[in-house]
Amino acid sequence: MRKIAIISDIHANVINFKKVLEDLEKRKIYEIIFLGDYILDGFANNEVLDIIKHQNTLAVVLGNKEEFFCEEDFDVSKYNTEQFRNVVYAYKNLSIENLFYIRNLPKYKILEIEGQKILCTHGIPTYTRENFREEKYEKFDRLIEDYDFNIYLYGHTHEENFEEYKNHCFINPSSLGMPLENKPGAKYGILTIDRANVEYEQIILEVDYKEVEKQYKNSDYYKEVGSWAKLSLMNLKTGYNYTGEFVSRVRKITNAEPGIFTESAPDDIWKREFEKFIKEKDIEKFI
Repeated sequence: MRKIAIISDIHANVINFKKVLEDLEKRKIYEIIFLGDYILDGFANNEVLDIIKHQNTLAVVLGNKEEFFCEEDFDVSKYNTEQFRNVVYAYKNLSIENLFYIRNLPKYKILEIEGQKILCTHGIPTYTRENFREEKYEKFDRLIEDYDFNIYLYGHTHEENFEEYKNHCFINPSSLGMPLENKPGAKYGILTIDRANVEYEQIILEVDYKEVEKQYKNSDYYKEVGSWAKLSLMNLKTGYNYTGEFVSRVRKITNAEPGIFTESAPDDIWKREFEKFIKEKDIEKFI
């Protein structure tokens, strides 16, 4: 029998990450599968990656956040806007060793454990941003047809999921570092495999928001990144996706092309809409 921790979407939140690792130590679970998005939206990009490199990992796959930096000729000027201050901050602060590390991460990995074939990826093997919110079962069907697996592990959506479909298990452990679904906390999953028997347990650990807030607001990240850092902090406080709602709002105003996520909104629109947004949501006093 094997017990394996499933972790996704840390988003540079080293506070939640350390809490989860402490919990795993108490449970005597030492094998981990990481499903992407280790960096961005938090202040501890290097520290999170350095910790991952020292774990007993069965798989560490690429997320869409790491994908920003997969090209060696990364163009800072392309992202030097309000919308992408978090990307520029991460690039300027990532060590050369960690840039090399993420550039060599695979988009997916297939493991065989206790006779079970496990496909590990962030979205789908060919597209890290796949979210399964639309036409989910049609997409599951294509994956079953295209890949040989019994268990499919994925992240990206920050939405916990465990379901059996056509004799296959599909599992999303939600987000460790940027929880949504109106459920704040540090989230991860425990996969137990005993030959033909597969069990999954979703874990949500309570986190002291005051400590998170203190460390975020004292960081250079919070001072330099501005609106994105403030939205991320509110996500952590409430578990509500303020960031997603705000970005969708700006993309709609600017008629951003669907599926193109490297297209930046003009700074004047971003700043104007941010001021309106925090007033409408009554979150000025928190940030």
